Amino acid sequence: MMNKKTFVQKGFTLLELLVSAGVLSFVSVIIAQVIFTTVRLAARTELMKEMKQTGSMTMDTMKRMIQNARSVTSVCDGTPQSTLTITNFDGGETTFSCIQDATYTDYDIYRIASYSSILAVNSYLSSGNVTLVNSSGETGCGYIDSADAALSFTCVDTGLTGGSVTIVFQLRQKNTNTGLFEGDMETFQSTAILRNE
Repeated sequence: MMNKKTFVQKGFTLLELLVSAGVLSFVSVIIAQVIFTTVRLAARTELMKEMKQTGSMTMDTMKRMIQNARSVTSVCDGTPQSTLTITNFDGGETTFSCIQDATYTDYDIYRIASYSSILAVNSYLSSGNVTLVNSSGETGCGYIDSADAALSFTCVDTGLTGGSVTIVFQLRQKNTNTGLFEGDMETFQSTAILRNE
């Protein structure tokens, strides 16, 4: 009888190692992309939520001040205006407008502000994390006294019923001109009913 020795090789061949390394690399890339996309979408959602909260708070503040005003001293002929001046019950005037925030030197931020004649100071109503944009998405106040203004007030005097002021503005997160956040603007519109004098 002949004794045959058989050799059993244990381990993997080079080809098997290369294939498994390739599959592992492919799966790792897919997992990294999913994680990266999830993180970016979560950041985008948080920024959009903050922008909507800022816009809603700003709108509510202006609307409440207009409704509680003694009168509107701006033109009330139904044409869009970029500023609105109201007379408060204390006799002082408040003017709402779009102004450039000079505290930011790295980029342009345009904010909604109210100017009080009694305090003689501008108070920002919108936060510094958002900027006003016109309907084309350009940062700034837009065309003054037009429908394309970043902040627009349309006052209509209805005589006995007191009238109304329609407020329209658009916000975008600051410094989000490119990439995933491009074009993420939010338009806010509401109408404040004026009290009878």
